[in-house]
Amino acid sequence: ATYSKAHNMLGQLDVADGRPEAALPRLERAVALDPQRRFEYFRRNLAEALISAGRFSDAADVLGEAVEQFPKSAALKSWLALVLAASPDPALWAPPRAVREARAAAALGGADPIHRLALAIALHRAERNAEALRMLTEARASGSKDPIGDAVEALVRRALGEDEAARKALAAAEAEIEPEDP
Repeated sequence: ATYSKAHNMLGQLDVADGRPEAALPRLERAVALDPQRRFEYFRRNLAEALISAGRFSDAADVLGEAVEQFPKSAALKSWLALVLAASPDPALWAPPRAVREARAAAALGGADPIHRLALAIALHRAERNAEALRMLTEARASGSKDPIGDAVEALVRRALGEDEAARKALAAAEAEIEPEDP
């Protein structure tokens, strides 16, 4: 396990340094050195590196396999839902599955608002915007207030025809973004 964890950590450092392509062999090796499938976060880290490298289809494949291997992982289900709902590649969009995975993540994740946010994004992609707005409200009630939630709210409210509310949500998102954020 020590070598697999070392490969995983070095891969994470490569991603943090903005070199996701360099991270991929290390993270793939970490996964390969974990044949008993004890470390679900190895798969999540590999998927994150693939996303950072713009390889969304590969990330969806890794996450799909990881969700099968770790069916009780709310984090993996949320990541898969986000790739299936929000990937820049429309060929990957699978709103019904994204909603299923995100709904399962929200159920497994307890009070963690990040899973409700993932569900709101999936519901928006599935054009179920009234439900998406309810999920955003639930996420905020459990403590989530960030510019991503406000941006999603702007998209949802625009889809619902609530243009003024959409502008306010977008303004809130912009106000929360710090100038030094990339």
